[in-house]
Amino acid sequence: MAAKPAPSIPPSSFDIIPELAHLLTRVKPPTPSAQPVTGTTPLPAPADGDDTLSLKQFPAATDPIKHILQRARQQMRTLPDIKRSVEEQEKEIQRLEEKREKQRAQLEKLRGFGVGPASREKDGRVKGEEREMVMR
Repeated sequence: MAAKPAPSIPPSSFDIIPELAHLLTRVKPPTPSAQPVTGTTPLPAPADGDDTLSLKQFPAATDPIKHILQRARQQMRTLPDIKRSVEEQEKEIQRLEEKREKQRAQLEKLRGFGVGPASREKDGRVKGEEREMVMR
């Protein structure tokens, strides 16, 4: 029986930047002061003239973004090993790196016994290797 693949979360679950940018462009800038402030960049104009938000309306307008983040947080809790500590993960990484080095060393040993330049024909085939005949 095949093992079930680990659940994955689509990247769109975390993509709030476009929605947040749209929301921020709708915020009505405060009334300009009499004295201009140097070194500041003017805010972009809202997309629609009547679609502006006051600062009082802003918290309520962020509710859809909050819901997106809540759903993403719930999906993350379903991932395997989410409760593992950093130390546990570092130990596993160390163990896997050691295993990989042992496998690499074993492959190097096998290369010594394997096919080298002395055991190859002039055309690159291994000595004694049968060649398939292809009819065209």
